[in-house]
Amino acid sequence: MQRFIIRLLLRALAAAFLPIVAAVAADDRPSLCTPAETAIFSCAVGGKIVSLCGSRDLSATAGSMTYRYGRKGAIELTYPETPAHPREAFTAAVVGMSAGGGDFVRFVRSDVTYTLYALIFRGVGEDDGLVISRAGKTISKRKCKDYALGAGAWGAMYQAKLPADPGQSIEPE
Repeated sequence: MQRFIIRLLLRALAAAFLPIVAAVAADDRPSLCTPAETAIFSCAVGGKIVSLCGSRDLSATAGSMTYRYGRKGAIELTYPETPAHPREAFTAAVVGMSAGGGDFVRFVRSDVTYTLYALIFRGVGEDDGLVISRAGKTISKRKCKDYALGAGAWGAMYQAKLPADPGQSIEPE
């Protein structure tokens, strides 16, 4: 539990320094974000890319956040379709588990729920990915090939002060 708390504190510090770190650090993750956006979460899942992109001015009162899925030049899903503040489109939560913890961000499109997650397991490592579900049942789970969080981890998302997720859980494998 102590490592989990330390990680949360480090994430909070990273959020404060995100603009500085993002300018200095090279980000080599696959991404569908534009050059004007920050890749909050981005990774390869199978032959596709899943990205959560935030505008550089993202805060509790300004900016936008966009989910994209597909390939470069062939994006299959963009949410929301028109830019909006993420508080209108996404929910988020920090989860604690006996063997670790993590974060997730969610959105619902029609009757399908999309969950981007980043979990840490004590002594085992990390698990990042996308879970797609309908009526509480998993339709698809796509695990990231590599680490999905860049410099600052969820820092930009934390700055947006997303509403708390309404209590749904995520089932790690």
